[in-house]
Amino acid sequence: MTTSDRLTIVDGALALDGGTILLDVVDRAGAVHQIVLAQNVTPKIELELLPGRLHFDGKPVGVRSTEEASLLNRLKNSDVQLCEELSDDVSDDSNASLSPVIVLGEDLKAWHAKTPGGRLRMLVDTIVERVEAEAYVLFAEKVALAADSTKYTVWPDPDPTTRNRAILQLSRVQKAGVSTARTFLDSGEPLARDISAVAAVEIIETWRAEGLAVRVEPPLKTRAAE
Repeated sequence: MTTSDRLTIVDGALALDGGTILLDVVDRAGAVHQIVLAQNVTPKIELELLPGRLHFDGKPVGVRSTEEASLLNRLKNSDVQLCEELSDDVSDDSNASLSPVIVLGEDLKAWHAKTPGGRLRMLVDTIVERVEAEAYVLFAEKVALAADSTKYTVWPDPDPTTRNRAILQLSRVQKAGVSTARTFLDSGEPLARDISAVAAVEIIETWRAEGLAVRVEPPLKTRAAE
């Protein structure tokens, strides 16, 4: 991808899979490319596209990479020209049929109020807005967790100043008395054994919300675990 190329948006689509947006674009040399922002409804990887991720010509763009920043800048400064309005300088191999635009839900009213060119610009703006949001980074992490086949074990890890709060937290989680929770903490038994990365992060976040630490083995490298 040549980052200095100005892009012209020629067609686009919003899929029915939970929000995948597809854009067909032409660069200054007349070559056609496809930009896709995959659905962010489920982090489960079932298709070739990474859920929630921005792709250029079928390849995922690194999260918060220089390539991502460049592509977003090109989209912000792109032109919109419907495919039937294109001049003859577009490459001959660009005649593939382009996807129809389908929009459902809350965006429907706004969609129909726009011109065809305005609809394409709406798709472009939506991609930029979604990718620049913090939720984009968090969802990318969820996708990585969902693909992680490692099994993790989680222990409570209070220090002397948080021990009593950890006992109360155990009492709530286990629906047991304080004495039982204290005995469990002193036993050194884990909160959960051989669980998925997603489940481990849920425990981490639950305990962190109470100001309490846990220990995970093997170490889990996510922002939640830091």
